[in-house]
Amino acid sequence: MRFVPDLLTGDFDSAKPEVLQFMKEKGAKLVETLDQNFTDFTKCLQIVHRTIEHNKLHVDCLVALGAFGGRFDHIMSIINTLFDITKTVKYPVYLIGDDNIACLLRPGNYAIEVDTGLEEGWCSLIPIGGKCKHITTTGLKYNLENQGMQFGALISTSNYLKDDAKEVTVTTDSPVLWAMGIKRLKLKEK
Repeated sequence: MRFVPDLLTGDFDSAKPEVLQFMKEKGAKLVETLDQNFTDFTKCLQIVHRTIEHNKLHVDCLVALGAFGGRFDHIMSIINTLFDITKTVKYPVYLIGDDNIACLLRPGNYAIEVDTGLEEGWCSLIPIGGKCKHITTTGLKYNLENQGMQFGALISTSNYLKDDAKEVTVTTDSPVLWAMGIKRLKLKEK
């Protein structure tokens, strides 16, 4: 096995015992969390955050790979975790799937680099946590200028990066979910 995670956590209700044993033998630490009041993803982020705090590590962000596969209700739960975790975690959590990336933008000003060569062009700003009274953007095909967004009214899905944009700026008074397309990486084993 090429990559072994440092930590596996969850209630392990759907994990095969032989897989858990294999990972343990390869050096992964297993932490069983049986509390059904939280999702495995939420519990994982809590454990990672406690580990960071305990070891006094400097962290710029957390990245969750494979965040969008599977059931729709699980995807919504993962996005809910982004809101919930802001009570304790002060750094961004990025969700990466096969061909998209998303993160929660808290109230504030952002400059998002969009000229890395990995972008697919589409993007969205979604006020999932509630009404956004004021949001302003630059670098998008359909920029927002001090507009409000909420479900049942305007939301900025199916937007696009401007062809010549090097960055997108976002100023928001409320949490919004930023999502954008990324190219699928083609990995070759040697």
